[in-house]
Amino acid sequence: MSQTHRQEVYDDNMRDSNWKKVIGIDSTKVARWELDVLKAEKERGEALDIYLLTMDKAPILAEVHTG
Repeated sequence: MSQTHRQEVYDDNMRDSNWKKVIGIDSTKVARWELDVLKAEKERGEALDIYLLTMDKAPILAEVHTG
């Protein structure tokens, strides 16, 4: 078994495993996950606020030349 073939076998096994996980998800698991996400967002506090980006509008060319 060559390195390339070995990698293809690993990839196929992982794809199969992930597909089986996706198929096994039912609506109750999805609903529970959505509730967990809302709870985590509510309880996170200010710890992750550094990732909330605010973008100021870029100045137009006329503002650059006069400023």
